[in-house]
Amino acid sequence: MKLIRRVLLLCAVLVGPGSWAMAEGAPRAGEAAAFVNGGASDSPALDRSATKRDAMVRSAGYSMQPPQAEEPMWTHGALVEGDTPPQGGSFSDQDGSFSEEHFAEHAEPFGATMDLDAPAATASSGEWLRNGHWYTQQSVVYMSRSVSVKNSPVLATDFSSSNIPHYQTFLAIPLDFGFQPGLRSTVGRYLGRDPKNRDHSVEFTFLGMTQFHTAGSLTAVVPGGLLSNFLDPGANIPAYNRSDSQSFNYTSNFASFELNYRIDRRLNRDKLVYSRDSTWVRQAKPSLLPSLLAGIRYVSIDEALNWFANASSFVPASTGSYRVNTHNNLIGPQLGSDWFYEAAEWRLGLRGKAGVFANFADQSSIVRIVDSNGTPLSPNRNEHAELDVLDFVGELNVIGNYQFAPNFGLRFSYDLMFVTNLALAQNQLTFTVSDPPVISTGHSLFFQGVSLGFEFTH
Repeated sequence: MKLIRRVLLLCAVLVGPGSWAMAEGAPRAGEAAAFVNGGASDSPALDRSATKRDAMVRSAGYSMQPPQAEEPMWTHGALVEGDTPPQGGSFSDQDGSFSEEHFAEHAEPFGATMDLDAPAATASSGEWLRNGHWYTQQSVVYMSRSVSVKNSPVLATDFSSSNIPHYQTFLAIPLDFGFQPGLRSTVGRYLGRDPKNRDHSVEFTFLGMTQFHTAGSLTAVVPGGLLSNFLDPGANIPAYNRSDSQSFNYTSNFASFELNYRIDRRLNRDKLVYSRDSTWVRQAKPSLLPSLLAGIRYVSIDEALNWFANASSFVPASTGSYRVNTHNNLIGPQLGSDWFYEAAEWRLGLRGKAGVFANFADQSSIVRIVDSNGTPLSPNRNEHAELDVLDFVGELNVIGNYQFAPNFGLRFSYDLMFVTNLALAQNQLTFTVSDPPVISTGHSLFFQGVSLGFEFTH
């Protein structure tokens, strides 16, 4: 009899750790037999043993709800519903019976408690991110406008400033207008998710409210020393040659509207990580996520240049004003792609967009030169010209994002844009009369800047 009792006690000790593993580990009560026995068995004795062990494993009452908007990303796990205290299980080494113990010190944040029978705690999940119906991205943009060297005309040269041409002063339109603030605003609607775990959405993006401005002036060292020799090599135009002073102001406005259909790949299935405190934790699996977009875009670039001259040292005294306005209205299809490396709390990547656009360009020029009595002097003209050309628009963005909550994140970017075949106001300046009037296209603009803003999903 003593031998039999010792054998039974040994069997209870051997069976106990496996069942304790079920009480602590990931399998649910219905999966315990498969977990311990390696699958279903044809032996009635083994099936009865598995059924008995299943009955001793208590079902876990837990919830796997996404965190609330005000909760940080890393504080939510598998939480017990209601006021159920945290519970675990162990086998007594005396008679092999199951007994429960309470561990109050395992309380989770936000007033919840951890169920030791629940699945691995969810530290982060790809399902938390961009999980809504609507989303918006709002950023303050700070960008510059620049042209190539050949697009920067010299308006006047002060020949009285030096006898050496290299040291003579001149009046020219700068290549770069400096950085100016603007706005980038995106509003999108999620349409659904396909079987390949990709989000389909439609979004509208506005980029603009950016006005570039520059101005300059030049006064001759000796009155009458200014000549517009680059635009009028013969120095025959009154007011703009042998003038005492000249000045200009230049304004350029930029705006872009685009409507895109997007396909964005989501994070892969979450992974289970065995932590240093001997528990399993569910975490989002960092992944490289490509995306595609296609849509239509409209770009508007409008410019105004005013150039003034005053010549009072020679007879007849005269003043001149040269006003140029240009409009570039670009519309066409575009394609784009994103490549992001994304983790639970941050992502970093590139976005590129490009398209061939139809540019409906026009220019209006008004030249008024009058003497001191207000009598018009030649050449005075008022002309308008239009031309339709094909343009290329390319944009590249380096974008980063940090998620403070599943539905709210801070975003930043470095932005580049290149636009070709434009009619710029500075390239319409000429004192040569043409019939019919002409418009000069084929000029390019380069934009670059940085942006800072936020993302929100609802």
